[in-house]
Amino acid sequence: MSLTDSGRNTRTHPQAHRGNSRHPARVPAPRSGKVRTGRVKWFDKGKGYGFIAPEDGGKDVHVHRTAVDALRLKSLDTGQRLEFTEGPGMKGQNTAFNLKLLS
Repeated sequence: MSLTDSGRNTRTHPQAHRGNSRHPARVPAPRSGKVRTGRVKWFDKGKGYGFIAPEDGGKDVHVHRTAVDALRLKSLDTGQRLEFTEGPGMKGQNTAFNLKLLS
């Protein structure tokens, strides 16, 4: 059983994962950004993230497990070619979403 500093059980507390009037749940904003292509540099299923190397150069783009889940895939393989939309992530880094596998 996991307790917070206030002594509440975070697993069973009714508002632990849902927002309430004082602390609303984060809802992702509609995503738009630059559509790019690239290859998976690496993806660690255990950590839940990885990076894509854009084909047009520039900085590697972070890819989160939730973007992979949206494709109904379990993981990404190194070297896989993808089309993706790049935009700001939750922590400010460039993040890939709206993934599409290319042949």
